[in-house]
Amino acid sequence: MPAKYCRYMSPDTNTQPGWVKIWECRDTHQSYLLKAFLESRGIPVVLQGIEETNLFPAMGFTRIPVWVPAERAEQAKRAVDEFFKPSGE
Repeated sequence: MPAKYCRYMSPDTNTQPGWVKIWECRDTHQSYLLKAFLESRGIPVVLQGIEETNLFPAMGFTRIPVWVPAERAEQAKRAVDEFFKPSGE
């Protein structure tokens, strides 16, 4: 999964009180895989606006913010690093 399609987000608690946005994906499938990966580690995840991404999936406009509880943000960032770490490292 190339990380060039995702990026870390700065903490933003204005939209989801008590939650922070840690990542943003451009690929719907990748966002679901990342969500499953984080949840398998016990980290609750919200993919904001995932329903709207199906309107124009191939046009490159997709931005899917990944939200986690603020108290789990550091653990989630480490897990994201693990998720995108190339095989064999």
